[in-house]
Amino acid sequence: MSEQSVKMKVISSLEKCFYDDDYDKFPEIKSISMLKNEKLSFQVAIRQTAHVNKFFASYKVEGALKDYITVKQTVCVPSVKPVDKLNNNYDDNYLRTTPGLYPDLISKLGYQDRLVVSIENLRTLWLDVELPESVEAGEYPTTITIYNGEAEVASASVTVKVVGDTLAKETVPHTEWFYTDCIANYYKVDVFSEEHWTLIENFLKVARNNGVNTILTPIFTPALDTYVGGERLTTQLVGITLNGGEYSFDFSKLERWVDMCLKLGFMHFEMPHFYTQWGAKHCPKIVATVDGVEKRIFGWDTDSLSEEYTEFIDIFIPALIGYFKDKGIDDMLIFHVSDEPHLDQLDNYNLTADKIKKHIKGYAMIDAVSDVEVFKRGILDKPVVISSQMHKFLEAGADKAWVYYCCGPTKVTTNRFMSMPAARTRILGIQMYKFDIKGFLHWGYNFYNCQYSYNTVNPYLDTTGDYFAPSGDCFLVYPGEDGVPEESIRIKLMRDAFQDIRALKKCEELYGRDYVIGLIDEGLEKPLTFLEYPKEAEYILNLREKVNAAIAAKS
Repeated sequence: MSEQSVKMKVISSLEKCFYDDDYDKFPEIKSISMLKNEKLSFQVAIRQTAHVNKFFASYKVEGALKDYITVKQTVCVPSVKPVDKLNNNYDDNYLRTTPGLYPDLISKLGYQDRLVVSIENLRTLWLDVELPESVEAGEYPTTITIYNGEAEVASASVTVKVVGDTLAKETVPHTEWFYTDCIANYYKVDVFSEEHWTLIENFLKVARNNGVNTILTPIFTPALDTYVGGERLTTQLVGITLNGGEYSFDFSKLERWVDMCLKLGFMHFEMPHFYTQWGAKHCPKIVATVDGVEKRIFGWDTDSLSEEYTEFIDIFIPALIGYFKDKGIDDMLIFHVSDEPHLDQLDNYNLTADKIKKHIKGYAMIDAVSDVEVFKRGILDKPVVISSQMHKFLEAGADKAWVYYCCGPTKVTTNRFMSMPAARTRILGIQMYKFDIKGFLHWGYNFYNCQYSYNTVNPYLDTTGDYFAPSGDCFLVYPGEDGVPEESIRIKLMRDAFQDIRALKKCEELYGRDYVIGLIDEGLEKPLTFLEYPKEAEYILNLREKVNAAIAAKS
């Protein structure tokens, strides 16, 4: 096999390569910069051009950074619903809209750490660079070479420029709702068995390594995505005993959870919602040992305003806060009332919120909302706003707002569907920085159920939650067969979006906010907003190079 039979080049992480894509359409990059404590990704595109046998390519990374680079492959996964075509809920800023195989999974290489190269498919390697503090600023030429047996087949090179400064401190909460029940169901292990705890820690590590710093903590089974009257697998960290009408609490499992999360570097503990979705009409599933017998004491059959539940939370919430105070970390707490209250549900939401608020004065209370009138009623001072409506909330004075998206919006705004260009996902960080958005929430880190959790799905085969939402909405990681989750392109893009925030803040520390806003809007026909923003990957790449160069000039 001659060297000319295979083409190979370095491309950015803001490209999604389908197996049948044209190799030549992806721009080659010759250099890319990073701050010292940043995590950097790029890809290598490989195309066999001659009609010869497939081969199993081994690889070698050369250069001073080689020991800090990991190499995996990107894999296309099935999507039966890349967009919501039934309701015409998509725009022209999608890569494709038809069912097929979509690039998303970042997986280990195959037999003997090799990549199959054949003329049928464009193949891509995914490279991650993570440097120790000892690496000095400078330019580091890096080469990736592939081999067929002992014969060198092709190579590609890129210069990694390391800036002698670091990202600003991580301050923006980022939560991707974490489902311990989905882990137990997929791996078929008992809840909070030692096997389950090991799996939970593996999933937590990958989340934290990719910038998730806020963790949904199942003090009781979260009342999320469950059909009315149905139950999800019980995953309740707090032991509850009711003897002779008196409550007592066992925080030993919560202690193990909290210590593990602190060890991994999580910064906030997000409590599950104290009332059900879609109107706060009922209570979450809560299990207790009552006079020696374990049973469910609250759930769909419990009215949210019942005396029994009100009495329970009046005892439980102070005890819970007391536990976190004793740990010295109660400032890490975030509370929810009920997810997505609508305008016609506000009377009930307000009544339930009042029952919680009296116990959590001084603590953060957030809930997702999409109607600005909900905010105008003054119930939530920290709304989690759907991205398509953020402009209305900002105009209404929501200066403490978070942002979210969930199944939609599907038109105009940022989101993370597999069928969307990578830049459309990563632009979120620049938007959040410009408008000083205080946090980000998404509902699906590892949701491996169908809508309303009637049944489970295999995420390697079904990326839509059984037609629940366009591929990419339900989860960011795949449940690896060795118990360690496999990452997606989308989780890397989310990681990079939040690194962009920190890079922009570092630049602001050195030059001021007006200077950074000027860089963001430089050359644009209209200033960047949540509804209007550059669609091209080059915008993000060029902005980061300008920001990094400015930081380097003062480092």
